[in-house]
Amino acid sequence: MTDSSYIQVEDIYHPEADVENSEDYVPGGYHPTLIGDTLCSGRYTVVHKLGFGGYSTIWLARDHQRQRYVSLKILTARASPDNHFPMKSDLAHSGKRFTPSLLGQFSFHGPNGHHRCLVGEPAGANVANPKEDSPNSCFRRTLLDLLPPSSS
Repeated sequence: MTDSSYIQVEDIYHPEADVENSEDYVPGGYHPTLIGDTLCSGRYTVVHKLGFGGYSTIWLARDHQRQRYVSLKILTARASPDNHFPMKSDLAHSGKRFTPSLLGQFSFHGPNGHHRCLVGEPAGANVANPKEDSPNSCFRRTLLDLLPPSSS
């Protein structure tokens, strides 16, 4: 066999569009979080990843003290907390009832630095996601069945 019969394979990294950049898991960046991790002295257990942004990752967690689900927004170590806390004027805003409530906060030290975590009400799912995720469009049919008949 000659050297020309071998196929050279390169390791090529193709970042996914729906996940945060893995290069941001460095000092000052995201806190590495896994399903099953516990935070705040075991009070919260991470059960599902909800999303991410430029300055945080957001997780669904079980609050063992209050026996309920909460969202945990774990800020990057370099994030400015002022950008993530509501101002007093925002708390009385007319759209407040459409935003998840902030239930509390805590901070902790991880391998990438000191992180602040905002505890909130989990936001409800939007209608588009279950429809798109439904393998046989049964969600769509059920939704249409619930709508009143059109008067055309």
